[in-house]
Amino acid sequence: MSDFLKDYAREPVPVDKRRSWYSFSLVWIAVIVCVPVFLMGGQMGNSLSLPDVLLVVMGAGICMCVIAYPISLVANSCHLATGQILRITFGNRGSQIAAFILAAGSFGWFGIQLEFFSKGIHLALIEVLDVDISEKLIIIIGGILMTITGAIGYKAIEKLSFLSIPVMLLVIIWPIFSLSEHSEWQNILVSAPPEPLSMGIIAGMYIGGFSAGLAVAPDMFRYIRNWKHSVIGLSVAVLLFAPFIFSLFAFYTRLTGEGDIFSVFMVLGLGLPAIIMVALSAWTTNDSNLYSASLNFSAIFTRWPKWQIASVVGALGTVLALFGILSQFMSFLLFIGIVMMPITATYITDYFFHKELYKTFTVQTFRFKNWIGLFVGFIVGVSTLPLDQNGLGLMSLSTVPPIDGFIATVITLIFINIFWKEKNATIPA
Repeated sequence: MSDFLKDYAREPVPVDKRRSWYSFSLVWIAVIVCVPVFLMGGQMGNSLSLPDVLLVVMGAGICMCVIAYPISLVANSCHLATGQILRITFGNRGSQIAAFILAAGSFGWFGIQLEFFSKGIHLALIEVLDVDISEKLIIIIGGILMTITGAIGYKAIEKLSFLSIPVMLLVIIWPIFSLSEHSEWQNILVSAPPEPLSMGIIAGMYIGGFSAGLAVAPDMFRYIRNWKHSVIGLSVAVLLFAPFIFSLFAFYTRLTGEGDIFSVFMVLGLGLPAIIMVALSAWTTNDSNLYSASLNFSAIFTRWPKWQIASVVGALGTVLALFGILSQFMSFLLFIGIVMMPITATYITDYFFHKELYKTFTVQTFRFKNWIGLFVGFIVGVSTLPLDQNGLGLMSLSTVPPIDGFIATVITLIFINIFWKEKNATIPA
């Protein structure tokens, strides 16, 4: 039983347990195909022309890879979970705050995905089978199933991804075969969006939505053989698959006039496939959310086995979904980006100045200078976030607030590391 649940939450992944780029790319594709992505694709379809959707996703994807490639370098140097990397970056005491922030982000995504899951299944069951099951009951059942597999860890995520990806891809591309029934589809390719928004805001929403996944990406990267496999696997998912999937759902939204994936598939007469896709996509992605949340909490609650922490987190996330976190979805996306990106920037920058600490898993008591860089990045991100998105709106830099915070943290830490030579006590890892 202990071997079955063994997930190396507080130690490096052994060499014989590491995977190839192919395995990693399937896991990331399964994470990308999720209900909030369908919603973002719909938002893009209503806010941008389809060529602009492709341009934004490609551009934002390149930005994500520029950030993710160094993350993979950090993770592949030590093969540790994010929570353990944060112990090196912020010190044994300071890491608990950062780990809690990252765990809260994954925890929030778990609740959002679960609520999306319940609403989609509820609607589809009524439309297709004329069966009315309470959304709250669906949340509870879905939460239990997702918690069981999420508690097992990477092995379960990998197996579930292998099984679900072919089915989901078939369902996603199936509506293309019905285009002959919609004669206006060619005009949609060049028509103006009905509710235009700036490309910067959409790019910020896209990057913000995935920033939680980027910040905890070492939880996945640590299982990959080396940096080359990590780069190839991530590039396939983010630069090839993501532009295709977002553009396709933006197109479906413009074609049907519906803003959510469930209604889109109902209009296209694909109710039963919609049920299958929503169930699989929410399950695979929420396994990753629960997995990362429990790993980061494992860095805080060191006496509990990871599977027990995952069980508690899954139960609390289910309660969160029952209380309706979905109503705060869009604000949550941008806020998470503002908080997560400076944390990511901090451990990336610190790695390049102190590689020996990461390769030897050397943990100090408290590393104050890295908190300065994180704080500066957070302030810059909030300052560039528009007022109508719950920010301060004091200035505009790249037009993508999460990237502003990331860059500010990197620049701050470069100067700090040049002029500040830290001295701190080292404790056993």
